[in-house]
Amino acid sequence: MRCAAHVDALVSVFTGTANPLTAGVITSSKIGTTSKILADYTAALGKNPLYQAWMAAAQSANRIVPHNIVGAPNSLSAISIDIRDYVAASYFSGSNISVDEKSFEATEKSALSNLGISMFDVNVALSGHIPGDNPIATINLDNNGTVDFDILTRYIIPEDHVVIYDKYIDTAGLEFVCHVAKTLRPSSHLKVFTTSLGKTCKRANAIAAAAKKSNAHVIVECNEVSTMFRQQTHDRYMFCGNRIQVVFSAGIGVFGIKNSAGQRVNKESKISVYEVPGTRTLKIEDVAGNLVEVCCLPADKY
Repeated sequence: MRCAAHVDALVSVFTGTANPLTAGVITSSKIGTTSKILADYTAALGKNPLYQAWMAAAQSANRIVPHNIVGAPNSLSAISIDIRDYVAASYFSGSNISVDEKSFEATEKSALSNLGISMFDVNVALSGHIPGDNPIATINLDNNGTVDFDILTRYIIPEDHVVIYDKYIDTAGLEFVCHVAKTLRPSSHLKVFTTSLGKTCKRANAIAAAAKKSNAHVIVECNEVSTMFRQQTHDRYMFCGNRIQVVFSAGIGVFGIKNSAGQRVNKESKISVYEVPGTRTLKIEDVAGNLVEVCCLPADKY
């Protein structure tokens, strides 16, 4: 699992008050940090032998991952300075943070939730599927399932820049693009790359117009990709900032359109969510062969 860990959560872990199941997950996870967070840890636990042994082992295994708060998007700047480093670290760590909820104010919990960051209380046993290292999430859709777009909203909402590539964007795919546009904050950029192949495919100008209608405060661009790029690129992607890559095994339209009951009708497929940057890049060319976008790919996927 990838997560940030608030100092109060680690105090609970290493003083024996945390739930053992949760404590075990945290001490074996990759923990996102900043220099301030590490200073907090040292001040609170530097003389604790259990913490000292864990930190030494975690650093040796590269499970303590440093991050630079400067690389976080503008949406994080409104967060209270007391927890800003923890928010930035969780942003770069699967949007997860381990906390001792007793030490968090309601306003802080709300601020984290509004940025799509999931909190789990170190004193309560984790239930359900525990996210992995990378991919940080895997979503399996069944034929005629009813999973909606909201399952991906937490990865979109903090970002200033989102890129979508799908060679075949139909009505269902267009609805997903519009959802992304509606989710983004004012002055954010949404770039969509597609083709005009197929009778059911939406054209670039129609996609841009629909997305702009969904959120007039977002800057929207939609371009057709070159034939070479289309032929060489099978997977369909969404890149959320320089942090998240979402891979759709069967296109962004897999959520389907809504039925008469107001529920989406899914198509069987897998959606994988990876953390980036990695060691490779995806270079997107427009229909004229011009390089128009470069996106990071996760190193451990390739």
